[in-house]
Amino acid sequence: MAIPTSRASVAALFVTSILMAACGGGGGTSGPTSGQAGSSTPVTGVAITSANSRDVSAQVYSASQGLNNQVTSTPAIVTAVSTSGNGTGIIDAMLQQIYFALKHPAPGLAVGVTATDTVACSGAGSATFAANVANANTVTSGDHVNISTSNCVEGTVKMNGVMDIVFNSVSGTPSETSAWSASLAVTFSAFSVTEGFTGASNTATGDLALIYNQSGLNDASFSGSGNSLQMHVVSSTSTSDYTLTAYTYSGSVTPANLYTYRSNFTVSGDFPRVGSANYVVRTTTDFKQQRGSYPSQGVMTITANDHSSLKFTVLNTTSVQLGLDKNGDGTMEDSITTTWADLKTLF
Repeated sequence: MAIPTSRASVAALFVTSILMAACGGGGGTSGPTSGQAGSSTPVTGVAITSANSRDVSAQVYSASQGLNNQVTSTPAIVTAVSTSGNGTGIIDAMLQQIYFALKHPAPGLAVGVTATDTVACSGAGSATFAANVANANTVTSGDHVNISTSNCVEGTVKMNGVMDIVFNSVSGTPSETSAWSASLAVTFSAFSVTEGFTGASNTATGDLALIYNQSGLNDASFSGSGNSLQMHVVSSTSTSDYTLTAYTYSGSVTPANLYTYRSNFTVSGDFPRVGSANYVVRTTTDFKQQRGSYPSQGVMTITANDHSSLKFTVLNTTSVQLGLDKNGDGTMEDSITTTWADLKTLF
């Protein structure tokens, strides 16, 4: 696999790969935590009530967007729509870094041995590429690429941490427009980005197993799963620490920019206005979303430790219905209708 070595390619590769603001992970199989990422403080389950239902739904939906944000094979990743305000999704970011790497081949890349190249970033710090490939001109099964950043400043962002990718299998040549498929194993290790203008930062650690099939531009299907994705998010107004465990994600995108997706996971952590909580999230009706708009369809359930639950139902691209089952008996005791715009202010 060709690895980029120019400063320009470093900027393209890393800025796109960590604009996945809501994607994250936590390595291993440790229990839920709260506070700073890596804390061992047990998370208590916050019951879902009429008073906190909007906050709970907003925080859980925002966390799910680390997976559910638009998956597209277009190169303009930074313009991908994000209804959660958390940037682009993890799969988008990973695909784009593969495309950028292939577009910027490194001269003299050795075959069959691990080749390492450290490049100075344009603002400060450095990026180190380590690759073991079978063919210097294309991606083949078994290729392994490790990308490590150390206070790497490109544009307005500073990056630290590691992204590791193994191509378990691959058919075709990956690009935005070609037909190709692959099975990938990805690991994020304290992979972080800090925005220079706002000071907002995001740190991700975790694993992703992805099966991806693409027929052409914006015509693809995918399924992903993982043990743990942990995220530490600092914004100008709040801090969130959450972990997605035993997660699955699948969906598709069409040339008409229609996205269909579903995800199931347990999320635990410390959320703004909610506190330390643990919820089981299940998609019961696939979400459908046109690029540039909020979802027009989708249903997910959010269940707390005490069995109180919330049914999150998309009514249309403007409104969402929140149905509250206070005791887990299957009967909705309360229901409110809110707007996507209102929920976004709570993310």
